[in-house]
Amino acid sequence: MGRPRKRQARAQKITADQVLTLLSGRDFFHSFTDDKHRREVWDAMGVFILPQWIKFFPCTRPAGWWEFESKEPRRCLNGPHPYESERPPIKMRANWFFCGFPNLRKSSEPGPEIYEREIDYLQRLKLLTPEEKRIAKTLCDKDQPRTLQEHFEQIKHTDYGPIMKALSFEP
Repeated sequence: MGRPRKRQARAQKITADQVLTLLSGRDFFHSFTDDKHRREVWDAMGVFILPQWIKFFPCTRPAGWWEFESKEPRRCLNGPHPYESERPPIKMRANWFFCGFPNLRKSSEPGPEIYEREIDYLQRLKLLTPEEKRIAKTLCDKDQPRTLQEHFEQIKHTDYGPIMKALSFEP
């Protein structure tokens, strides 16, 4: 009997579409083969993406961070959390949550739930960088989305070009 082979990590070329998906959470081009592949790309690129994201969008985090690094969903401020009694089979799976919001597209009627802002979440869990803490009172206290619908509206108008360029991916 031969020696057991070590599992080799999937050799991969990371594409601009994959990085854009990790920034926005929207995978229009089906850039990943499966959830495991998306996780592998985040593991490889997250350490590069996060500092650039914070530079351009302080007191917030990209979709990939919310999917793979966040500690818990955002708190619901006006009632029980829609998934309070249920636990996702895998922590923070994208089909259950989107950027910390419950993915209400799975329910028949989205409720009027209002959630904590990203800055409030990051402050509560002590996840702001020293620079973000310094500028939080002035720069980061602007209106941040509190509902999934508001978040989708914000995504439509977000320019990811500067981050893509900083990461050596031309927009």
